[in-house]
Amino acid sequence: MRNAIALVSILLWIVSCNKTFHLNTEMPVSKKDDRFIAYIDNTVFDTKTGLMWAAKSYGDISWEHGKKHCLDLELGEHHDWRMPKGHEIKNLFRSGSSGNNYIYPISDLISVDGWLWADEIVKEQGNQLTVRAYNPVGMAPLDGSKQADYRRQVLCVRIAVR
Repeated sequence: MRNAIALVSILLWIVSCNKTFHLNTEMPVSKKDDRFIAYIDNTVFDTKTGLMWAAKSYGDISWEHGKKHCLDLELGEHHDWRMPKGHEIKNLFRSGSSGNNYIYPISDLISVDGWLWADEIVKEQGNQLTVRAYNPVGMAPLDGSKQADYRRQVLCVRIAVR
């Protein structure tokens, strides 16, 4: 029942935003694996979650610039990119089988080079925000200032419907 309510809520939100989320099925595929489809326009579709990812993380940038980069991104004829939430980032990685702390990408179709900013505000005090970034080698979150002295990567995402 809760899943049905959540699904209806999401669908109503999509309709209320008056945006069309689509997957260009005519775009030529460059590679694919059992879960992801990489297109020649540098986008990657996750068939499990329905999300589309930029194929490569971007920049050595502040949280604010990362958020702006995703909102301004025009990639694969799409203009509705955003910074991902932490749980979305975590879905791109899996733990090593040997019980170590290393985390491995689920697919080599998405390239990540370092810590990734997440659209998560941990604490807000006045005009100071504490935000979260994730390290792909251990997936431990790092809480820190959104200010320019913290430089991380961003991997933009959008909702896509197949």
